[in-house]
Amino acid sequence: VDFDSKRRVIFLGNKVANELFGTENPVGKMITVQGISFMVIGVMIHKSQDSSYHGSDEDYAVIPASTFVALFGDPYFDNMVYSLKPGVDSKSVRNDFFRVLGGKYRFDPKDTHTLWFWDLVEQAETQRKIFVGINIFMWFIGGMTLVIAGVGVANIMFVAIKERTREIGTKMALGAKRSHLMFQFMTEAMFISLSGGLLGIIVSMGVARAFWLIPMKGAMAFMGKPLVNLPIAIVTVITLSLIGFLSGFFPARRAASINPVEALRYE
Repeated sequence: VDFDSKRRVIFLGNKVANELFGTENPVGKMITVQGISFMVIGVMIHKSQDSSYHGSDEDYAVIPASTFVALFGDPYFDNMVYSLKPGVDSKSVRNDFFRVLGGKYRFDPKDTHTLWFWDLVEQAETQRKIFVGINIFMWFIGGMTLVIAGVGVANIMFVAIKERTREIGTKMALGAKRSHLMFQFMTEAMFISLSGGLLGIIVSMGVARAFWLIPMKGAMAFMGKPLVNLPIAIVTVITLSLIGFLSGFFPARRAASINPVEALRYE
């Protein structure tokens, strides 16, 4: 009805409505756009948006196309948006689209350069492949990081054992068993890794929180804001603890194999 009657009505994005009216209900009220009065007939419900043609929907206001033509005198459309029914192939629809318009405006339907076409289905598949590649790369980097971290913890423990040789000898002279020494140093290695993991998570949470304080508009808003995934963080801490515990095995075995007599003479 609004379209056929060319009514001066307007639908507001939720952000626009909030900037103009705050918490007040804007429906039924009048606003002025380029000197022309429009009545607000609705406000968009807040939504998450991960794609756009010209920015976030919450930043826009919409009027009927017939009203726009009547007021601003531009009868031509330069954009068309359509959605597919479930099970319909996007490529076949695109071919039909070019065939129909090619016949009407006399251009070769096979010439894809005549019209700019954005296929969200194809775009989504391309993005999926990109993210799969990024995930594989990140898993590889994560694995290499764990290996390097494990070697680093092992080296730290070797140095610590060498510096504490007399302490180890004293404990063995007082009756400490080799299994006790191994457990002690493996636990220390695990604690080092656990401390590093917890510190990293705390820093990550701080950085993520800082991003939440940065206002993002337009295309940047679609990137979203980072969150620390708690289940993944817990798994990461457990994995680091396990890596640290295993990294301490060889240094701990060396500590347990030290001759107590030689250890007491060590300076």
